[in-house]
Amino acid sequence: MKHKTVTQALLFCSLLLLGCICFTSCAEDQDDYFNQLRDGIAQRDKDDADIRAQLKEEIEKLRSEVMQKISQVEDGLNTMITNGESDVLDDIQTRTSNFRSLVGEKYDEFAALIDEKFKSPNNALDAVFNDFDIKYEQLQSKMEQAISDNDSEMAGKISILLGKMDEMKSKIQSSKNQIQQLETLYADILSQVDMLEEFEQRIAAQETRYAEMLTSLPSLLDAIHQQALQLAQVKIQELTEAEEQAFADKLAEMNDQLTIMQDWFAKYQELQDQTDDLLGRFESVSNDANDLQTVIDEVNDAYTHYSDAEQILDRLDALDDIDDWESIYDDLNGQLEDAYNEFSSATNGLDFFLESAVEPIHAEAESYYNDLEAALDDCQSILDDMHSRFDDIPFNN
Repeated sequence: MKHKTVTQALLFCSLLLLGCICFTSCAEDQDDYFNQLRDGIAQRDKDDADIRAQLKEEIEKLRSEVMQKISQVEDGLNTMITNGESDVLDDIQTRTSNFRSLVGEKYDEFAALIDEKFKSPNNALDAVFNDFDIKYEQLQSKMEQAISDNDSEMAGKISILLGKMDEMKSKIQSSKNQIQQLETLYADILSQVDMLEEFEQRIAAQETRYAEMLTSLPSLLDAIHQQALQLAQVKIQELTEAEEQAFADKLAEMNDQLTIMQDWFAKYQELQDQTDDLLGRFESVSNDANDLQTVIDEVNDAYTHYSDAEQILDRLDALDDIDDWESIYDDLNGQLEDAYNEFSSATNGLDFFLESAVEPIHAEAESYYNDLEAALDDCQSILDDMHSRFDDIPFNN
């Protein structure tokens, strides 16, 4: 009996000891779990805080970039307002009009000269041409008489003279053809220049459009300035996570829009350079147009040579000696050669003016207008978009 009691006591103690050991082990495991859980939460909070801190830093950098771009865009818009670029377009209009008037004036002078000298019934060319026909028939009669008289020496001299007359008649006809070419060239020049009148009117329309566009810039500048003030006042460190994301998104949107505006300023500067080039081109071509007076003078000189040729032909009426005729025909040939050269020079001068001045400036003016219209289209679109974005200030904190 006593032995049984001792056994039971030992068993109880063993169970009690085992329970204590198990309880202690479970408690330690549970502590480890909670410690790990707390460590995980702490690490997550730390990671989240790091991410938030990094986001705040990136937002601050983006705000700084946006503020800098706002300052640059404000400077650009202020420059547009101050310069009033419509004055430049007005200058282009004026130079276009002056160039058209100058060329038209020279054309009228040339047309009057051609009408007086070439188209009138008694003009120098026709007079010389008719006299040539008469003298040509006279020489043919003399050659027939020389042949009939078996005077081969005289017939030979007359044959040489007739050959010279054929050459001179050919030069006269070539000069007539050159005059027609001169008229055609002048008509082509005037046609090209008249097209600039439409360009002038289109520039005027763009000038009005640009002036209207400028009137909207002060209100846009004020809206941008107000947003800049609001942006500067936002305390990024005090924003909630949701506010941070919204603020970052808005900054990114503004940054993109301001970048577009900056890009437009760069393109517009290129257009300004192109404007300067076009103004310089008009000035250069206007100077070239003044040289058209040289062409008119050359045509006048050519007619003077033909008048002299007509007087030389009149001298033949008082001469019977073929040898004297030959000397006079040499003088006559010199006058016709000089007249032909004057017409050739005038034709080349007009052709060069058309190809090197009028046609290029017409093409450049058209290209400039297309670029200007596209630039103003882009500007209007950008300004409309910026008005819609900047007029509503979302940063009140």
